[in-house]
Amino acid sequence: MKSILGHLLFISLLFFCTQVDGQIVVDFNALNGKIKPGNTGTIVCNPSQVNFQSLSTINGQPIPSGDPDFKYEWIFAPSTNVINAASPSITYTEVGEFSVSLKITQISTGISNEKSKIAFVEVKAKPQIKFDVLNTVGCVPLTVSLRDSSTLSSNLNASYNWVISGLTSSSDKNPDVIVNNPGEYSVALQITDEFGCQASLSKNKIIKAKALPILDFTIDTVLTCDPPLNFNLQAEEKGDFHFLWTVE
Repeated sequence: MKSILGHLLFISLLFFCTQVDGQIVVDFNALNGKIKPGNTGTIVCNPSQVNFQSLSTINGQPIPSGDPDFKYEWIFAPSTNVINAASPSITYTEVGEFSVSLKITQISTGISNEKSKIAFVEVKAKPQIKFDVLNTVGCVPLTVSLRDSSTLSSNLNASYNWVISGLTSSSDKNPDVIVNNPGEYSVALQITDEFGCQASLSKNKIIKAKALPILDFTIDTVLTCDPPLNFNLQAEEKGDFHFLWTVE
């Protein structure tokens, strides 16, 4: 009988200690970025500031973030420095995947627990924009071809926004645009990838659309009684044009 009571007492004490050790349940999340598949972390663009929040509990109740009885120890890879804020903000300036760990200690009792999340923060590169504008000089109507050659972390579900200043816009990846009015026009491209990373590039006054030439000319001599007839032809249009004269 004593042996049975002793075993029961040992089991009870073991259960009690297990309960004490497990009173603090550590968890956390990120308040910004795109949620990773399976809710395993967050995806942000480089560079980004990520705000973290503790979701930890003690005895099933949320731990108040301002409670001085609790000590927070955050570690954000690749750094090994310990941050003691309850809700820290970390700026990431490198592309890659980074782990996060949090340890919480109740100062009055000494009980603690910790949790690590591997590759919790994934930092993506912003689009590296590059494009060409083809057929940039000519008379209106001028057909201009816009051709994208940018580098993206992912081409899936990327959105494109082309703008020809004061003229038109297009959401196609490689649009052809007709310029009907003479003038100089800038071209800008903004790309947003599936992770929400965004970048833009502008090329100023790259399109030069010219008005159609005025087809008129003068001739100084039209009649002679003593051949050969020498005369001068003067086009009314001035500027950077090529002229082809035909006398029949």
